[in-house]
Order: sequence, then structure tokens, then C-alpha cells
Amino acid sequence: MLEDSTVDSSAIAKSETPRLIGSSKIEGAVVYNSRGNSVGSIYEVMIDKRSGKVAYVIMTFGGFFGIGQHYHPLPWDSLEFDWRQGGYVLNAETERRLPSTVRDGLFQAGRTRH
Repeated sequence: MLEDSTVDSSAIAKSETPRLIGSSKIEGAVVYNSRGNSVGSIYEVMIDKRSGKVAYVIMTFGGFFGIGQHYHPLPWDSLEFDWRQGGYVLNAETERRLPSTVRDGLFQAGRTRH
């Protein structure tokens, strides 16, 4: 259910307003670790059918032109948007739980540990 009884029709055609953001603007957004390194991007937003709230997002990392990509679920509340970087930053707790190659951003740009 909508919180407001009326909807601003000028906001319907936009994918972002001061209070709302469309899923198409979130999908593809870069995810950063606490040091500012890119660790992946948001592949998909998962919404709880009953509450209508975002439950989690699927982060994708690694791969080359879609081949060999890896996927990892992230709780929505583990991300905070950083206006300076133009993407989402992982909170420290979630970052610690990621595999070290992801946490350190080594899957990006073809950089993997050997």
C-alpha cells in the first residue's frame, strides 16, 4: 500500500525522486568496499512480496563479458549509498564475511589471486 493517498503524477515518469529510486537505477550500480575499491555491481534487487520492501540484492563480480561471473547475496541494509562515489558501500560487518578475493576487490578488472 502507498503511504500517501495521492501520487504525484510527475514522479511516475522518473526513475528517481528525492524520496524514491527505481530498481533500474539500482541494478548495475557499483558496490565498493570501505577502502573505496570496487568489489562488484548490483545484478538484481529482490523484493519481499508480502511487505513490499527490499529484502536483499544480488551482487555480481568477476568474469569477462558475462562469462565466469560470480553472484553473492547482500542484505539491503548492509549497503549505504555514497554520493561522492556514485555507488553503494558495504558496511564493515558484511565486508568481513565476504571471501577475501571479493572483499579486496581482486575480482574486478580481471585481477584474481593465483
